[in-house]
This record gives sequence, structure tokens and C-alpha cells, in this order.
Amino acid sequence: MDKKIIENFEATLNNNYTNLVSIDMKRLIVTIMNHNSKNELEIVSRMSLDSFVSSLHKTTHKDDFSMFVDYLKFERARQEHFKGNDEVRFKYRKIDKDGKYSYYNQIIRYITISGNEFLFLASEDIQDDLDRTEIENNKLKRQVNEIEESKKKKSMEITNPTLLIVDDSSIMRNAVKKIFVDQYNIITAKNGNEAIELIKEHLMNKSDINIVGIFLDIIMPVADGFVVLDFLKDNDLFKKVPVSIISGDETKATRKRMYTYDIADLLIKPFNVDHIRKRMNNLINVYLDSRNMNVIINKQELVIKDKQEKVSEVRRDSKDLKNTNLIMNKIVDNICDTESSKDLKRIVRIIATEMKFIPEYKIDHDIVNKIVKYAPLYNVGAIAMKNETKVTYRTIFEEVEYGLTILETYIDDNLKEDKKIAKNIIKNAFELFNGTGLPNKLVGNKIPIEAQIVSIAVRLNSRRNGKEVLADIDQIINNEFDKYNKDILDIIDLKRKDIKDIKVK
Repeated sequence: MDKKIIENFEATLNNNYTNLVSIDMKRLIVTIMNHNSKNELEIVSRMSLDSFVSSLHKTTHKDDFSMFVDYLKFERARQEHFKGNDEVRFKYRKIDKDGKYSYYNQIIRYITISGNEFLFLASEDIQDDLDRTEIENNKLKRQVNEIEESKKKKSMEITNPTLLIVDDSSIMRNAVKKIFVDQYNIITAKNGNEAIELIKEHLMNKSDINIVGIFLDIIMPVADGFVVLDFLKDNDLFKKVPVSIISGDETKATRKRMYTYDIADLLIKPFNVDHIRKRMNNLINVYLDSRNMNVIINKQELVIKDKQEKVSEVRRDSKDLKNTNLIMNKIVDNICDTESSKDLKRIVRIIATEMKFIPEYKIDHDIVNKIVKYAPLYNVGAIAMKNETKVTYRTIFEEVEYGLTILETYIDDNLKEDKKIAKNIIKNAFELFNGTGLPNKLVGNKIPIEAQIVSIAVRLNSRRNGKEVLADIDQIINNEFDKYNKDILDIIDLKRKDIKDIKVK
């Protein structure tokens, strides 16, 4: 039997594995193994399971000990085996030769030998990799912070920041002026021709007046808003200044025509004063440096030259959408420091791929790809608004509304299926199956399936202590089961190894 144990264990080994152990699940005997000078695997000692657990208690970090022992439960191993999962992996801390705690990947495999059940254990030292990653991340963060500081200094150097308000209504011009008069200089125009003259004088030529944002009405006499939009487009000015459309009672055709331009925002009359102030300030902060966008992107590429895969993915995703400077910056800013967006996509793909086999949801390969593609947009409104207040019905509603407004600017109307899926994700990713979610407290399958998938994927791809970690699947299945679709929970239970491997570095 000893020979068979060694043979079976050798077949599963990786050169980096240490702490090699075999547990006889029937006799409760633990066999300790190691490599001799000839690099041959041999048995070093044997002990009872109780003695082995006692030794674990002495060497394993107290916060990881209970988890480790829980994975040694035989019934759990059998259940996983019957589900087709003969291996589990998890990260834990163990005292190293210097008396310090180091991180290891623990591998536990279920194997049968001559009808007997065994658990094979092996550890893989990952502390050096984690240290290198932390050093690289800290270096990257410092460099990114330096760029951000440089951007802030440039922003501070801009003199006489001015808003241009273009509207034929003196009431509307004064209303918008009142919102911003304490922060910016204000200049106004009553029609498109007057606006173009001011843009030529102050935005296209050197002037003491520095236009950093434009509010533009569409329906005006003499020359309407489209005249101004065409001028901005023809002179490649959209990347220099954010243009917010003041929208009233335009026809559907007029509204559709607006979205053919790279506008940054759409404000529906009447509008909330605080909301408008926050949105415009965020847009201005983003666009101030867009006048030197090529320089900034070059600096970002130098900073993350060893992260080219990240940059490439951002650019691929951005080209598929309508590539505005606003969205490009927001996506780059929110993934360059972490793998969060990629991890979220991987989790979504695992779940959505399995959902294809449940006919009632009508998911095919193309829909899977679209759900994966648009999953990171679930909170794009919150990111753009930089809303740090407590999450309430009102804040979620405003973030969803703003997210849908942004969506209109970069997904073409002819991509109807894409737009539908993206809208459903933005509108419903915070809804829960039991009706306790926000903003509309939808119940069950009234929540679009793409939003259900993204919702639980976000929960799995959670954050603790500022670090991205994988949420405890058992916690979700056993204690939060009423919040999510049972079909999705069954898939997560079935594919837990694949989901967990996403977070194993």
C-alpha cells in the first residue's frame, strides 16, 4: 500500500510542492512524505489524524486554522468528488523557517487507491510572488500618483476657468449662471452664431478667458445648437471641452441626432441643482487635461509598460464602444491599479456559459460575450459621479440615471441587442431576487437575467480590507440564498473550483 500511495502522490506533484501528506480516510492515519537526496519520494513518518491537526494548530496562522481544518472534513471531500471536483485550493499562512508567517497555496486532492479513500495534501510557497506583486503594485501606484499630482498642478495652472452658456432663454441662462457663478467665470450667447464667435475667440485662440465647459441648448432662433455641434466637430474641439446639452421637448428624431455627436452629458429640464453642479465639475476635471491627451496617454503607457495586457484590453473594449475621452479615462482610472474588472468578467463568463444549458433563459454564445463585455459598466454612473455618500434609493437612482445617459453616448443605436443588455445591467445590477434590492425592488425573474448574473458576480468579486478577494461561496449559498436565483447558485456550487481559481495567484 505504501508503494501505491507514493506512486499516486508522485503522479500529482509539482516541483514547487512541499509539506507532502497523505491521509487515510478510513484508518485516520496521516503519512508524512518528502524527497530524499536522490529526489525520490519516501515516507518520513506516520501519526494519527488528531496529532496532525494539533501540529497544524501550532504552525498555521490562527485566522486560517479553522478554514484549513474545515477542508479536511471527509464528508465534504466526498461531496465534492461526486460533483466532479477532486481538488480544492486555498491560500493560508504558515510559519516558515525564519519564524515568520508566509503565504502558501494549499492543494488538497481526493484519490481512491484499491477501494480506499485518501486525501493528498501539498503546499506551494507563494510569498515571494506576493512580495514581488506588492512591490510592483506599490511602484505602479506611486507612479500613477505622480501623474495624478502632475495633472492636478496643471489644472491649478489654468487661469480664468470659464463656462459658456448658450440658450435663447434669459431665464435659463441666468438659472445655470446662478449655479456656477461662485466657481467659474460665466459668458453667454443667445444663439449658435454668437456661441461660435466666442468659441473662436477664446477656445481656438489664446485669450485671457479659458473656456472649460459648454452648456448648449438645441432649439434656438437664428442658428440652433446643431450649428454649434457641427462647428465643434469640424474643428476637432470635442476632446478639448465637455459639452452638456440642455434638453427640453425635442422630438425623438432630434434627440437621436444629438447622440451622433461626442457630447459629454445630457441635462433634462428641469434639473437638480446639486446634481448638475457635481456632474459638470467631474466632467471639467476630466477634460482639463484632455487638451494634452496624447502626452498623458504616453505617460500612462510608460507607467504600465509591464502591464500591456491591461492597456490593450481597455483599448479593445473602448473601440467597441463609442470612444469618448470621458469613458476612456474612467475605464483606465478604474482598472490600472487592480485586476478587478478582468476578474469580474471571468466570473461572469463562467456563470453565463453554464446558463446557456437552461433553455428558459434563452442565452446563446453571442449573448454570453455581450454580458461579459458590458458587466464592468454596472456602476459606471457611480464612477463618473464619484459619489461617496451613503447608498440610498436616491443615490442609486441618480447613479443609474447618469449611467444610462453615459451609455447613450458610446453605444450606437444600431447595436440594439448590445444597448439592451448594457441598459439592463446598469439599471438592475443592484436588484436582489427576494425584492430587497434597489432602486425598484424587483422580485425574481422580473430582474433581467444578465443583471442577475452580474449582481452575484459583483458579490463574489468583493473587497475586504482594501484588497480584492473572492467572497466565501458557502456563505452566499447557505446564508444569502434568498437574494439570488437558485439556478445561478447551483452553477456557482458546481463551478466553485473554477471560480476560486480566478483568485489563486
